Amino acid sequence: MGILEGRVVLITDTGTNIGYNLALAISAAGARVVVNDKTNAGTVRAAADALVNTIKRRGGAGALPAYGGFKNIRDCIQMVGVAPDRWDWVSGIVHIGPGADDLRLLLRAAQPTMSQWGGMLVSVNADAATAEVVTEQAASLSGDRITLNAVRQGEDDITSMVCYLLSHHSSGVSGTVVSAAPDHTAKEIAASFDEIVAAQAAPAAKAAPAAKAEPAAKAEPAAPAAKAKPAAKAKPTAKAKSPRKGSSKGRTRKSRKS
Repeated sequence: MGILEGRVVLITDTGTNIGYNLALAISAAGARVVVNDKTNAGTVRAAADALVNTIKRRGGAGALPAYGGFKNIRDCIQMVGVAPDRWDWVSGIVHIGPGADDLRLLLRAAQPTMSQWGGMLVSVNADAATAEVVTEQAASLSGDRITLNAVRQGEDDITSMVCYLLSHHSSGVSGTVVSAAPDHTAKEIAASFDEIVAAQAAPAAKAAPAAKAEPAAKAEPAAPAAKAKPAAKAKPTAKAKSPRKGSSKGRTRKSRKS
């Protein structure tokens, strides 16, 4: 049994490589999926239909296309409503980012629908602005039993982390921005999520004191250099007493007498 058995998940922007691969992975983990391409273009509609057929051929529990995107709140509500119309509910949504404004619009559309059952929203490929939306909005969703988390940009495989955050195992996790844990399965992440987050935060915590210590070390040599300047000015006064001026006068007097 997969970690997402019985779940229903909407994945936005499956026209991207990351969205496409996540749709396949989430389906393989046991979820029924709705795939969206963020546009009504004919070729993209065909691509969404083709992905649905691929999932079905691979034995997925179920797959549906959702056309349209984030043009306005009406489009978002229609996209979020595809799963409940067919399967009575949507338990998770994966937002493919970055795109802080898109995420805000998606949250407005999803909250009324998901508040009936609760659920998980995960923003993937989050940049700084998207991560800020996650930390700001998570608390306001908690009353509806909706969690909101983000997975940072990176080159590592994020599928295990996303599957964990969409599962019932992560029901107590919200407002977290985390990196991938490519060496772990989703079930292994469920068993040690707190340790993974702590390990990711540790390098940043250790680096901070070292950065503050550098200016103090550079400032120490400046004091001796300032004291050395007066000594350098004293040397020209010694050279000013030149005997040549007297000798030149002596030569002048002798020449006149001659």
